[in-house]
Amino acid sequence: MQHVRAHGRITRREVAELCQISDRQATYLLQKMVQRGQLQRRGRGRGAVYVQSK
Repeated sequence: MQHVRAHGRITRREVAELCQISDRQATYLLQKMVQRGQLQRRGRGRGAVYVQSK
């Protein structure tokens, strides 16, 4: 969440690199954060970015 606050958005690849986890684990983590209402997904596929929910 610090990265999202500082940069306004985050991608799956950035999550994987920052957390040192696989792409699949990063996807799962982002999906959980979307379900909890912490993040919103913008776009689809490779162009998807996640922003903080309002």
